[in-house]
Order: sequence, then structure tokens, then C-alpha cells
Amino acid sequence: LGANNIERYIFGNKDFLMNCIEYLTDNTGLMETRAKEVKLRPIDKEQVEANRTQWQLINIGAPVLLIYLFSGIYNYIRNRKYA
Repeated sequence: LGANNIERYIFGNKDFLMNCIEYLTDNTGLMETRAKEVKLRPIDKEQVEANRTQWQLINIGAPVLLIYLFSGIYNYIRNRKYA
């Protein structure tokens, strides 16, 4: 939740947020959440390379197609209403 990579220093944001949640909820059962460790799940490099082009096309093409779709619907409704 906060780190300075240059100085290799990790801020205490996680501890601060946990203390805030515990204080605001006044629940003693939240102490177990402090003991949990976050497991990082690294991405499979082979699968990333295999599907790279597909995801690039989806992430670039889908928003453009949605804009064209919604603008076409909007113009169709506007033309029917005022024509």
C-alpha cells in the first residue's frame, strides 16, 4: 500500500488502515486479519506472450466499437424523434 522503491522503504499504510478499521468497527475479531499475508500470484509468461495480440486488440478495439455503437443508437433515436 505504499513503498519508496528508490530508498527501499515501506510505509506503514497497511498497519494504519488496519488500526482505523479496528477502531471504527470496534470489533475484536478483526485482529485475525492482521495475521494474514497477501499471496502474490505471478502471471504465466508463456500465456501472456501467447495471448498478447488478442488482448491488445480487445483493449483497443472494444472501446472504439462501443463508442460507435452508442453514438449510432443515439443518432438513430434523435433522428426518429426530431425528423
